[in-house]
Amino acid sequence: MGRFLPSQMKQWTGGTIVREPRHEDDTDRFYSGISKDTRTLQAGEAYVALRGDHFDGHRFLAEAVRRGAGLLVVEKDEPLVKKWIRDVEAGDVGGPDLLLVDDTWKAYQNLAAGYRKMLSCSVVAVTGSVGKTTTRNMICNMVQSQLMSEQSAGNLNNEIGLSDTLLSTDPETQVLVTEVAMDRPGEIEQLSNIARPDISIITNIGFSHAEYLGTMRNILEEKTSVIRGMKENGLLFLNGDDPLLEDWYVRESPSVPVWFVSSKENVSRLERDGSPVFWWEDLVIDKNGTSFLACSNLAPDEQ
Repeated sequence: MGRFLPSQMKQWTGGTIVREPRHEDDTDRFYSGISKDTRTLQAGEAYVALRGDHFDGHRFLAEAVRRGAGLLVVEKDEPLVKKWIRDVEAGDVGGPDLLLVDDTWKAYQNLAAGYRKMLSCSVVAVTGSVGKTTTRNMICNMVQSQLMSEQSAGNLNNEIGLSDTLLSTDPETQVLVTEVAMDRPGEIEQLSNIARPDISIITNIGFSHAEYLGTMRNILEEKTSVIRGMKENGLLFLNGDDPLLEDWYVRESPSVPVWFVSSKENVSRLERDGSPVFWWEDLVIDKNGTSFLACSNLAPDEQ
């Protein structure tokens, strides 16, 4: 796990640190992790009191202290917090600092985005209407034979799940494969700005999420917005068999380099302007597994 410094967390969230008098001059103080659940909270970690429609983490502050939390991230306007501020300033709590923020939900995402900037690993973001989890698993399984790799667990693919994934990433990890989904307009761009992907993959454009976005054009716009948080030297992989993605590429001329993955019959059309294209041949699926020959139009010295 990482080491989270009070000054870092204050900067990332724009919050205010309140410390017990005995900790005010402790320049070596840090928190060993960040948790939003007192059931899994470890001693020395920061606890973020998230608030939702049917829960409020501020009701579990005492439990967080009992479990040895080093910091409580709380909303400054929460009535319960006023007493906590007085007790911490008086040195009556027995350990944790406070980080006062406007919105703990937003603060949790800001902490994840801040920690992402500290990570040296390459981040891969997988999005699309279908096939995200399978694609994510395949990528991680291929990469981990050569590099220290991690991936999102289960379906941790929304603003909180992605934040969970980033905040739990080992600092020594070389590749992190994440999954990016949405249930409202604008969410994929928001997640991209948190993860800052080095590589993004759009599996396809389909009718999933039509209830939120209305039209296929809107779905296309939402999925392709993953590029808005990417690094300038990033790389985007597109499904070359998807006509909507191909049309978007031709029409929009995206700001990041694009490589296609397609079936063999579409290669000649996709490479017309020099775009790198990858395809498969001799595909065999049987009881022993799946095998194929991976091909590309890259020159030998580029492969």
